[in-house]
Amino acid sequence: ALDGLYKVWPRGSARIRPAKVTIMIGEPFYAEDVIKTGGTGSGGSIDDHALITEHLKCRIAEMIDQMRGNK
Repeated sequence: ALDGLYKVWPRGSARIRPAKVTIMIGEPFYAEDVIKTGGTGSGGSIDDHALITEHLKCRIAEMIDQMRGNK
């Protein structure tokens, strides 16, 4: 998770500015562990990719909340 990049390169700005950026590396996970048992079993279906992507988004959001002191 990266926090503070909006200060480095704000939207609509053509300039990059020095600013503090916080980086947090989360615990690794296996995609197979995220995919529910009894799923499609197609080995790479769009639903499996969507499930893994959603899991990753949630993990990143949790880390950003933790960095900002919201949790």
